[in-house]
Amino acid sequence: MENNPLYRRTLEFQMAEENLKSRSEVSSDASTLHLAKAARQFIAGGCAGLVEVSITHPLDVIKTRFQVQQGFTDPNRYTSVLNCATRMMRNEGSLSLYKGILPPVLIETPKRAVKIIPEPLWNQWTNGNV
Repeated sequence: MENNPLYRRTLEFQMAEENLKSRSEVSSDASTLHLAKAARQFIAGGCAGLVEVSITHPLDVIKTRFQVQQGFTDPNRYTSVLNCATRMMRNEGSLSLYKGILPPVLIETPKRAVKIIPEPLWNQWTNGNV
C-alpha cells in the first residue's frame, strides 16, 4: 500500500495541509500580538496627550490673558504670571485655569494616540527586524 502512488500523494497532501494549518495558527497569534501591542501604544499615546494638555493648558490661559490686556493703562493689568494665576484663582476659582480645555483635549489626545503607533514599527523597520 505504501508503494501506491495515490496513497503517497494523499499522505503528502495531508502533511502539507497540517504544515499550512500550523503556520496559519502561528501567524494568527502573531497578528493578535501585534494588534494588542498597537492598542496598548494607542492608549498610551492618548494618555500622554491628555497629560500634556492638562499640564500646559493653564499656562496657555495665562498667556492669552496677557495678550488681551489693554496695555499699561489697563486698571486690571496683570504684573506677572504668578499675579495672573493668583488673581484668576481668587476671583474665578481654581478651575478658571482650565477654561476652554475641551477643544485642546479633543485635538491632542487622538493626535498623540495615532502618532505613537508607528514608532515601534519604524524602529523595527530601521533595525531590519521586519
